[in-house]
Amino acid sequence: MKFYQRWNPRTYIAEQFKNTKILEQGDFPGVELLPSLTIFYDEYPYRIAVKGNRIAYDIKLMADLEVFLNTSCVGRYRFQSTLRNTYLYLEYISDLKILNTSTFIKDNGIKDLFLSYTGPLSVAHRDAIIGVDEKIEVRPALYFGKFDRKLSFSSYMHDGSKEDHQQIIKDISSFLSENLIEGDEYMWYKKYHTYSSNFLYVKDTVWQELGGYFLLQFSNIVNSNVKVVPPSDVI
Repeated sequence: MKFYQRWNPRTYIAEQFKNTKILEQGDFPGVELLPSLTIFYDEYPYRIAVKGNRIAYDIKLMADLEVFLNTSCVGRYRFQSTLRNTYLYLEYISDLKILNTSTFIKDNGIKDLFLSYTGPLSVAHRDAIIGVDEKIEVRPALYFGKFDRKLSFSSYMHDGSKEDHQQIIKDISSFLSENLIEGDEYMWYKKYHTYSSNFLYVKDTVWQELGGYFLLQFSNIVNSNVKVVPPSDVI
């Protein structure tokens, strides 16, 4: 159990992607660059929005693109199509640059399919989305439109039994209901105490008042505690 306590997925991502290159407009003139909010699928820092969706797309051009990726690019890639859009995820910025400047891609009309590139737009932005600062989470909107503080709990990270974990979650629920208004000042992701993991969302102004007292009682069960910030705060 102590192994799980030491391991933190945010720390792992921060270490794996600490040298990820940022997107600069000078390298991609005329292309719309968008800020990413995460490392996609915990593997790909970059994403190309591709014209078309799961139903409507140019079969030949997409096939030619995949052949080019397999023969000319060095990193891993992944396509993801939905009924609304199609995305191409890339591991390396060097492959993105190859796709952006390739004569083959341009002359065969494949580049006309590319709508925008998404990735980290500054060093501060990159460090924020990979979790160098484990106390913030980059997100375009507040949770449920109002909560800008998120705490996570997991029985797998708890040093005691699962039953002990469930009892502490019940104690936390009692503490919150006695001091705050549910739905307005705080909200559970799951309303049942028997789940092995859960998230608690709180207004940060409320947390500033009660957070210190909360941690005095329950810090041993908190797996993560982050403040939600918009991309504009870190770009």
